[in-house]
Formats: sequence, structure tokens, C-alpha cells
Amino acid sequence: MILNLSGNKSFAQNKIDQKIQFTKTPSWVKKYPKPKKQEYDGSFSLMQREIQNNHILKEKYIKDLYHINSPRGFERFSYNNISFNQKKDSLLFCTISIHRKGKIIDLIEKVYIERYNNAKSLGEKKYEKTTDIEVHFDNLKFEDVIEVSYVLKNKDNTKTKPFYFEDVLQVENLRGTKYVLLIEDLGSIDYTVSNAKQKVKKYRKNGANVFEYKYSQKNVGDEVEQNSSDAKIYFYPRNNWNTIVLEELKKMELDTFPSKKVHEKVHELTKGLLSLESKITKVLDFTQKEISNLNSSYSNSNFADTALDLTYADDKSKAILTIKMLEVLGVKSWPVLIRTNEFKNEIEKITSTSVFDRKIIEYIFEKDTLIFDPFSFANYGKLRHRQFKDFNLGLRMLPNAIKFIQPKELIENELLLTAIYAPTEKSENFDEFGYFDDFNAFKYDINLKIKGPIANNLNSVYEKLDSKKIKKQYIEFLNEKYINIYGQLASKQIQFDFEMNSENGVINSNFKLKDTSKVNFRTGHELLEEIEGDRRTSQFSNPMKIFNVYDKENLWKSYNESKFKKREAFFKIKKADWMNIFKPDTLIIENDWIKYHKKTWESQDTIYASYAAEFLKPTMIEENNDEMVEVYDKIQKANSIDLRYEFDYSERKGFWFYNRFLPYLGLTSLVVLFFVPWVLFIRARRKLKKLKKQKRI
Repeated sequence: MILNLSGNKSFAQNKIDQKIQFTKTPSWVKKYPKPKKQEYDGSFSLMQREIQNNHILKEKYIKDLYHINSPRGFERFSYNNISFNQKKDSLLFCTISIHRKGKIIDLIEKVYIERYNNAKSLGEKKYEKTTDIEVHFDNLKFEDVIEVSYVLKNKDNTKTKPFYFEDVLQVENLRGTKYVLLIEDLGSIDYTVSNAKQKVKKYRKNGANVFEYKYSQKNVGDEVEQNSSDAKIYFYPRNNWNTIVLEELKKMELDTFPSKKVHEKVHELTKGLLSLESKITKVLDFTQKEISNLNSSYSNSNFADTALDLTYADDKSKAILTIKMLEVLGVKSWPVLIRTNEFKNEIEKITSTSVFDRKIIEYIFEKDTLIFDPFSFANYGKLRHRQFKDFNLGLRMLPNAIKFIQPKELIENELLLTAIYAPTEKSENFDEFGYFDDFNAFKYDINLKIKGPIANNLNSVYEKLDSKKIKKQYIEFLNEKYINIYGQLASKQIQFDFEMNSENGVINSNFKLKDTSKVNFRTGHELLEEIEGDRRTSQFSNPMKIFNVYDKENLWKSYNESKFKKREAFFKIKKADWMNIFKPDTLIIENDWIKYHKKTWESQDTIYASYAAEFLKPTMIEENNDEMVEVYDKIQKANSIDLRYEFDYSERKGFWFYNRFLPYLGLTSLVVLFFVPWVLFIRARRKLKKLKKQKRI
């Protein structure tokens, strides 16, 4: 949902002068009560939304009510919540009006409506045509209510598409209620609610099944009837996965032999190649890099030949083409349906292929099952380095072996860090006031090595960007989740070397200071971090992150998003004079999902530290979170080394003095030198006066 508010709007130049169609509200649409006005925050608020989907008539009705909260109103208010596929749907407005002081101002054919046509260009042709609509309201006043409703009609009523509906139980800017109604005529429909407690009313009307529910929000982020922002609801036909997969495989025409055109293309690509791996690599390179990606399908049959003819295809056609070309090489392969954007425990029971968002493939090579996505960014290197793991759940579509899979052995990436730290000249000295001068400034030499398929994240742009941009992308990628070396990158004195070996799936990089004479605590690595609390202890903090999480309640998600199975770090820290409390330490944590080893020791004025972590499971679920937090706390504590305790005294040019009591000592001296003599003088004078009186008596 995007609403544009402005006083003077410049309309886009690509306006398409096409007539906007209008119709009456369909008779099947249910009328819901108008919302009562209440106090709203912000300049405008979505008071109510209605989504009604008639699967029988292939129509979808949407209605929005917006309340203007700004006391000044708006000179121009743009409603642009409408976007649809020109090939599949047609748009008809039902109502465009303003509710003002008990009256309804009908603006049908009176408001300014812009229509923008968008498309993806491939050569001279345009594909994936979509249309965006903007409705512009003028001179809106405080407490006006805008009403916009419309119908999207499916143009192909003869096409039988399985019923499926997925809804996110949270709406941006909603300050009221959302109503949802579904009508279908299938025999049995099930629904699943994920991360929520949402009631659904089911009944029959006019021979059809009707599902109805509502939920409300008071403020952004509030979830009145749902538990989290990930709350969703799914509606789908009751079925079993075996039947669904067999029907889908039949539609994909995988039981037919590769065509003559496919055979000729494979022979053309592999001519002169001897090894099977080189031939497979040629095929995978072709389908991934030479066949352009489209999100929409432009073929209902003969998928492989059509993709070759058009040189573009959707994920389904590219997967089929890859499978057919591998079949020519005698390589067994099959499709896999995957869910890439989120992980849901309930997905396995949602019996609909629509719950997945992409098709990829699995194939057999040297007795290993490898996975490949011809629709992803370009891959390089050996076949095992090209494996695709950026999905949370997959459905293997192999007859007699249908099963759900997770990217288990695919997490083969390793992050290796070795570093040498030595104190700068400044960190060995004290300033004129007796305090350490940049005691945490260290010169360093840090080597980072990345091994595994993850190297392809940079290979995709390796030939398109200059080395400077690749380095920047590489650093940002690492610093985002895996290491913390911002302190080392803050100066021009830093030398950064970068080397990529795409064939072996290895990236080597090095960070070091070019000129240590100019180093200070900002350009040198800030080796120490102060601990909160009474104990004034400073620590060395391992720059490699074992976990990257800001919310412990979602630690399991951080685990699932990690791209490294193994992480190892080795440090050599040359001791400085101020390091006074280091103690050797060892920690071993081993369970069914993580193996963590830490060891520190000292030898010849050098502190050594070794860390190693390995994730043993491909994914974790929310129910594991409490156990994970307990381990996380131990690792976070162990990830640092105590090096210095700040005593109450400081060293100053050859002698010791008590820093904490110096102010008290000075004050005491003043009392002794000035106040005490005066007191003694006054007391002595009083005694003299008494003695004189006694003599007179």
C-alpha cells in the first residue's frame, strides 16, 4: 500500500489514454457495516478494507475506506493501491466517492485517473505487462472519508486453476477492521492458520461454500487477533501430495522423450567435451545464463522447445528444459518445488502446489544428489559449488520417492579468519595526566577466507563491476551478518587486498595498516570493549560473529538464515604492559545442532585464541529457541577474553599515586594547612581570655 500526498503533483509522462471502465457492485458481494469514526494517528488512516473473492465467477472485489486526519486536509491525495496483470485480468471500478458530513459525493467519471502500463523488454518485444492505477482526489477536508471499490475479473473463465488463497494477517496503516470473504464450489476446502489465533466462519449459501473472517488493528504493528507480523492464513483443496505431484508431473510433460531440437542443442553445446562434468556444466550454464528469466509463463505445453525458440522462460519452463537437456546426457534429474521467502512449520499439510514459489531441479552426479536453480543468478565453478540452498522447504517431485526436503548438506560454506594484533607505540605510553594514551589502539594483519558455493554471490557480478565495487559489496556482505571489522575500515591507512578464485569457490582477502606511525584509536583496531557494571574490566572481542541476532526470540531464524556451516578464527595478540588479568580458558559445547570450541593460552608474551563453530542441522524451528538462547548466552560470554582490570592507581612518569583518593588528599591538606591552625588559634585565644579573668578575680 502506497499513498502519495502532495500539494502540487507532476503527473508522469507515460500516461496511457485508455478508458477506465465502471460497473455496479456485483450482486454476490456482501455488505459490511460502515466503520465508526474514532481517534486516529497520522495524516490519514485506513479505516476498513474488504476483500471478497468469488472463485466460481473468477471475480475479486476490493473496497477501501480512508479517513483524512490532517486538520488542513489535502490539496491532492493519490490512491495507488491498484496493480494487475493485463493478460489475466480486467479492472472495473464500482465506487469512487467522498463521505463528508453525512453526505456521499459521487466522483465516478469526475476524478482524474492515471493508468500506467509496465512491461519487461526483451529485444523489441515486451512481456509481463502489468498496469498500475492512480486515483487523484482534490481539495480533501478534515474528517473526509474516501471510498474506492473495484472488481478484478479473470479474462479466461474457461481455464480451471486449482483454488488457493493466501492472506497476510496484518495490514500497513490499518486502524480498523479487515473483512475477508471467499466463495467456492469445490467439494472440500481446508484452511491453516500460521502464527495466529484467527477464527474462520464456514457456511453454505446458494449451493456454494463460503468462508468468512475478520480482524482488526488499532495502531501500526498492533495485532488484535493475531500473534505476530508473520501471521498468515491459507485456504486450499483437501488432497494428498502423491496425487498432486503426479498431476503436476503430467502437466509438465516429463514423461515424453527429449525432442530433436533439444538433442541438437545439447550436442552443439557439448561438442569436443570429454568429461561428464564439463558437459553438465555447459548445459547448466546455457539454461541459467542464455535463457532469460520471466516471472510469467508463456507456454502451456511443449515447454522445452518453446523456451529454446523464445530464449526466455519462467522458472517452470527453465526447470523442464534443464531436465530434458540433462536427459540427453544420460543424467537423471527431477523437479523440486521450493518455498524461498519464509519457513512455516505448517506448509507440509497445505496440500497445494501454490504454497511454493519456485521450481528448481535435483540431479545425480557421481552418486551425489545435487540441486540447481536455473532461475537464480549466474553460478560459476565446480558443480558442487553451484548448489542452491536459499530455500526453507522443498518438495521432491520424484514418482515413488515424493518427500519434503531441506537444504541439508548444501550448507558447505566456510568462513576462516586469522589475525595478528600488536600494540602501537602509542598504546605503550601514558599521557601527561597519567592515563593510558590510546591503550586500545592495535595494528593488525587480518586474513579472511571464504570457501564454498557462497562465492557465487559475488561471481554473479564479477564480470560486470569493477574491482572497487566488488570489494565494497564483499565487505558489506560480510559486515552485515558475519564479522565486525568496521573499525579497521575507517581510515585511508588501511590496505585491502582481494582475490577471487571462482573455479575453486574461494575468496581471499586481507586487511592491514599501511602506515602505523599515523595510527590512532580510530584507525587502529579498537581491541577492547568496556563491560557494563562495577567491575572495570576490558575485553578483546572476537570480530567473527557466531550468531547475528538482535532479538533472542528469533534466534532460530538467524540460524536458518546463516550461510556458513563452519566458522573458524585464530588470533595472536602480542601482550602490552597494561594487560594484567589474562587467564587461559577452554570451553566446549556440543549438542545435536552446534559444535563450539574455544581455547586461549599464553606463550612468550603472546596471547593465542582459537574459536571454531559448526552448525550441524540445516534448519531449526521456533520450538528450539529457548534451548538455543541458553547456548547463545554461553557463546557470547566466551567469545571475549578478559585482558585488563582498571585498578585504583595509575602509573605516572616513574611513581605511583592513588588516583581515586587524590581529590580527598588535596582537600585534607587544605583543611590541615588552613582550617586547623585557625581552630587552634581561636581555642588558644579563648583559653587566654579565661586565664586573664581568673587572675582578676
